[in-house]
Amino acid sequence: MIPPIRRGTFARVAVLYRGPRDAGQRAPASSFACSERLLPAGLGPAGAGKTTAMRLVASAVAAAGGRLASLAPSSLAAKVLGDA
Repeated sequence: MIPPIRRGTFARVAVLYRGPRDAGQRAPASSFACSERLLPAGLGPAGAGKTTAMRLVASAVAAAGGRLASLAPSSLAAKVLGDA
């Protein structure tokens, strides 16, 4: 995502976002959406909230009129992420 999402845009989307989220999911979502890095990466065990965080990122990117290309390590993980 270049350019990154503005923090204000992310904050507005996060307030309206209805999916589950906690500080451990919102922090990486904010970092991903607002990062100037071309390829931010999120690593964590199953159930850590990575997909939930990416749903929020996708919502923020869409609200800003951008496109998001998410990558995953397996076809099953890619399908789950794509459905997010």
